Amino acid sequence: MHTHSSETIWEVEESLRQFGRCPIEELYNRGIPGPCTVVAHCVWLDDREIELLARSGTSVAHCPCSNMKLSSGPARVITRRKGITVGLGSDCEKENNNLDLLEEMKFASLLQMVSTLDPTTGDPWDILTMATLEGARALGLDVVTGSLEVGKQADIVTCCEDLAPAFPRDQPGKDGQPDPIGGLIAAPGDLAAQHRVLVPQRQHLRVFRPAAAQHGSRLLDQIPDQRGDDRQ
Repeated sequence: MHTHSSETIWEVEESLRQFGRCPIEELYNRGIPGPCTVVAHCVWLDDREIELLARSGTSVAHCPCSNMKLSSGPARVITRRKGITVGLGSDCEKENNNLDLLEEMKFASLLQMVSTLDPTTGDPWDILTMATLEGARALGLDVVTGSLEVGKQADIVTCCEDLAPAFPRDQPGKDGQPDPIGGLIAAPGDLAAQHRVLVPQRQHLRVFRPAAAQHGSRLLDQIPDQRGDDRQ
């Protein structure tokens, strides 16, 4: 089940006027939240509502570009997650004008920083997880996709930093070392690959395999120290 809730202050005030409860409390009273429910936005939540989402196993679709365009506000559930699964969404075209998930990742990070006045928030690895594994988990698909693991579908997007207008190759991570994921989040540009078949019958049509393997090995050497033990 999917619905939108607590996107605006008016919505909260109207729910209180009509039902005497905040929106998530009213949904909970009607039996809507649960492991098979995804609620978009969740901008104006109080602690009680966040607890109800966590207790019921309800997932949230965070739509930062839409929330900024409509002046809805920063989603409080992002900084007070309490175990809630949070994926990224784009909302509809009239609320966003650009249904680009890579751009959504950038603004999810920036919105956290500016709303908390804390440049250490909006961690790139956390944002990437929201766009991949958490999104898959919200839809009940995390057993088949969302991360590169044995037994899951091998769905990947390769991003070429040369296509970005100003890819920050030396974007520092929390340990001060260059973080390739931080660079990707900060400069999404024209990085997204088109959705097309590139490997029919295990033969890649556009990549010279030895050079790609060598380049991939160099990139992988940069990643382990950036991630930490608690990230997927």
